[in-house]
Amino acid sequence: MRYLFLSLSALISLILNCTLSPNIPVFGVQMDFVLLGLTGVVFFEDSLSSIWYSMIGVVVMDVFFARTYGFYALQYLVAVMVFYIITKRKKKKIELYEAGLLASYLVREITGVLVCFLSDNPVNLWERMLHVTLKGIVIHAILGFLTYYLYRKAYEQRLIRPTNLDID
Repeated sequence: MRYLFLSLSALISLILNCTLSPNIPVFGVQMDFVLLGLTGVVFFEDSLSSIWYSMIGVVVMDVFFARTYGFYALQYLVAVMVFYIITKRKKKKIELYEAGLLASYLVREITGVLVCFLSDNPVNLWERMLHVTLKGIVIHAILGFLTYYLYRKAYEQRLIRPTNLDID
């Protein structure tokens, strides 16, 4: 049941990210459902082994949507590593989740701009930060609350929870 949940979570976040997010931007910002799904799983699993469910979908995003292979994979891998370093082996509190989510969102944005620059597709970092990232941090903070409670409810189920998980 746990593996089915991880697979469905990755699939739903990928579908929302590729279909809903580009067509319905909020205040001009595309919502990043893949990052929300990845952080939710990593936070409650407290390991990086479960990110491969979503990373398979991210590689598919690279194949179909990126000009440079590895564009999305690098961004999400670096962002999730930062999230994991911030939140590993700590109490499962929403403040910690939000801090890790916002730091990983910021790192993903900066990594994306750097990869665009290196692939000869320059993006102005300061304009991106001002017009997209600052609004995106607010939107993802709100979505982070919803993600936290959704994944918390899911991981309270005995069939989904890994054996090392301790939710208080």
